[in-house]
Amino acid sequence: MTHYPKECLKDVKVYFEIEAAADNDWITVHWQGFQKIERSKAGMLKELEVIKATGRTKVLNYNTAIKGPYPVGIDKWIAEEWLPKAASLGLKHAATIVSSNIFASLSAEQTEMAFDGGITYKNFEDEGAAIRWLSSV
Repeated sequence: MTHYPKECLKDVKVYFEIEAAADNDWITVHWQGFQKIERSKAGMLKELEVIKATGRTKVLNYNTAIKGPYPVGIDKWIAEEWLPKAASLGLKHAATIVSSNIFASLSAEQTEMAFDGGITYKNFEDEGAAIRWLSSV
């Protein structure tokens, strides 16, 4: 993960962080705040870059800090654009720890239904359960 001095980031709103840690075999993604479609797409395209660069086949999404619903139309974009690309790069499993925000949680359920094409996707309310599942597949 790249770190910048605080003075460089004073006007930056962080909505997405991604990491491929050495102590597990998945990519970890932290989503934060209200999501706009441009931000969501940019973050998910970055996920594809990291999947390609690392060869990892699993993703763990932390959506616990998301506020509000997912952007309108993102589930369609995920199903039609992102999923085929992710599958072609070897993604096999994705777990999301859902937000307690009711709108974000409902959006996560809709997104779970969009997954297809050889990628198994599950939503979890509990971090430990998500990690145990990813570790077992």
